[in-house]
Amino acid sequence: MAEKVDLRTRRTKTQIEKAFFELLKNKGFKALTIQDISKLAGVGRSTFYSHYYDKYDLLNKLVARYTSEFEEVVRNRFNIQDAKAGSETIKVLLMVLRQYHENLLLLLDVHTEEADLSHSFQQVLKATVKEYLTEAQKNKGYQPAN
Repeated sequence: MAEKVDLRTRRTKTQIEKAFFELLKNKGFKALTIQDISKLAGVGRSTFYSHYYDKYDLLNKLVARYTSEFEEVVRNRFNIQDAKAGSETIKVLLMVLRQYHENLLLLLDVHTEEADLSHSFQQVLKATVKEYLTEAQKNKGYQPAN
């Protein structure tokens, strides 16, 4: 029985997210409302609120999810010593970005105090490159310049 609930919940969230992205494309973040999302997703407002606090919460969760996926692929890339494996990781990164390209392009244009995909991606890249260079310099016997 628990599997059905999880499957139903996942389907509902998927519908809400699809509606969110459709409205984001057509109306922009500021203009879209919970009523719009609920109507397009085919769910009641109370169902929306049982999964998300508001549209900002939904945005935050989507940005966190895409940032996490991006970070995982980028970190794997910088941890690889084998050129062939590195090439495969780049392919995975491109596939992930291509799979979600429409959603990512929409989210890259939304900037709130708590959710900014562009900023999140930049932070991931900065941190990962810094860690990689620090480790590479340690292995060569000299310290990085601050």
